[in-house]
Amino acid sequence: ATETSLGVEAARIDGFHLPGIRNAALTIPPQYALETAGRSGYTGVTVTLNRRLSNELAALVSYTAARTRDNASDFDEHPANPADLRANWALSRQHQSHRFTASGLFELPAEDAEFLPKWLREGLEQISVAPIFSTGSGRPINALLTTDPLRTGAYPLVARPPDLPRNPYFSPRQVNLDMRVMKTIPVWENRAKLQF
Repeated sequence: ATETSLGVEAARIDGFHLPGIRNAALTIPPQYALETAGRSGYTGVTVTLNRRLSNELAALVSYTAARTRDNASDFDEHPANPADLRANWALSRQHQSHRFTASGLFELPAEDAEFLPKWLREGLEQISVAPIFSTGSGRPINALLTTDPLRTGAYPLVARPPDLPRNPYFSPRQVNLDMRVMKTIPVWENRAKLQF
């Protein structure tokens, strides 16, 4: 039977007191401190369409529009200026504005595949094909200097060119296609299944 469902999900998630490292003494040699001054924020909307066309064919399509910001994308990311954590608030390394995913599940052979020879239908019995296609906008990239002009002692280096915010550039968009083919073999008189 044909079934269709449409879902819309909105989310707002905030993180507080996230761990991070900075040169707390603001001197060289550095005196690193593990602090809980990190923050993050995610806002996103996802629209999902799920359609079952028959017992052998189903498709799932989803689109997400989102924004992720933080002042450190990982616990080991030092601030460019240890005395001003607020200046590090920007798009996260995990930020992805748009993401589209389409997946399907095809059971072979289809019920109406009577046009196929019997030997071919039997050979295709209990085979499922599940492709997944996804594409998304690029992720933020930081622009860093090769020196440490603020003498933060951070490693890896975190200093940015003057007046340039954190993560101002973007990588190319990402495209991925994954294909799964699985053969199911009933064993012990259909009491168990062996899958390849």
